Amino acid sequence: MLQVINEPDLPEPLDVRPSLECGEGLKLQTVGYPFGARPSSTSGQSSGDPTVSIRPTQITAYRHNDYGQIRRIQLEGGANPGN
Repeated sequence: MLQVINEPDLPEPLDVRPSLECGEGLKLQTVGYPFGARPSSTSGQSSGDPTVSIRPTQITAYRHNDYGQIRRIQLEGGANPGN
């Protein structure tokens, strides 16, 4: 959770669907810095800065625990550590 205080011109929040409405085959986008790369620090070095990656993926399965609760969501394609 993130709370922003004293910022009057924030955009409207995005609509978020509960995961139960997201079924197998739902097309998604993964966004991030692949393989955990991070932008350079404030040291002023700009060479080697990573570029944000946006890749297609989809939900392929829900994995449940012994109580029937969703434990993991399995994705196919597009996700690397850092996304």
